[in-house]
Amino acid sequence: MSTPAATGLGAATATATKSHICIFGSSFSPPTLAHLSILSSLSATNAFTTILVVPVYRHMYSSKRLPSPSHESTLFAHKLKMCSLLLSSLPSPPLVISPLESEIFTSLLPTSSTPSSIRIPTSLIISTLLSRNPNSEISLCLGSDTYSDVLSSKWKNTPYLSSHLKSIYVIPRDGEGTEYPGREDGLNPVILDVEGLEGVSSTRAREVAREVIRKGDGRYRELEGLVGEEVAEYVWEEGLFRD
Repeated sequence: MSTPAATGLGAATATATKSHICIFGSSFSPPTLAHLSILSSLSATNAFTTILVVPVYRHMYSSKRLPSPSHESTLFAHKLKMCSLLLSSLPSPPLVISPLESEIFTSLLPTSSTPSSIRIPTSLIISTLLSRNPNSEISLCLGSDTYSDVLSSKWKNTPYLSSHLKSIYVIPRDGEGTEYPGREDGLNPVILDVEGLEGVSSTRAREVAREVIRKGDGRYRELEGLVGEEVAEYVWEEGLFRD
């Protein structure tokens, strides 16, 4: 199976059929087997022309950002490579690994007097995709914790989402209920149950990676159980997440 291509989805070409793009954004720092399960389930729905895997380039909260732009760009390149390793077994299309956040950040630099203040909200990702692919419908896939932020209006541009998205797919964590209140704007979630998510997270993978002493030790095997063999080896060889 070919590795999903890294692309930001370029300018649209004229097509008779409207395409359907599903955005799945995450830190992917590192990508985990939970991400793989979610994307496998999304692919199995056969609902999308493209499933766009969008690693975060710069965290929305300054307290969680890397110390310099060079650190951000270096880690982002690692994220793209790790996603390619993890997701190589999935069909492409519909799966596409995209550097879209990096492209948006680069486009904003010339007009920003304070680059440290640049943020890339989901609404900007959606509007960029629609400008490049005007003959498309956009859906969004979120974890249940992030969807709760949408419900509580922690996202500043929720009205934009409701007017520009076809659907929101919500992934509950293992053991969570799947009942969500209806929305007045009609943008009710599509629940996608995915097994095998409990205890698997990028945060846990980073914690384990810091504790690996040598390749093949107990912590290394635990890391393999979180991110798969290829990503674990890449993390070890590149010395990622040691600090």
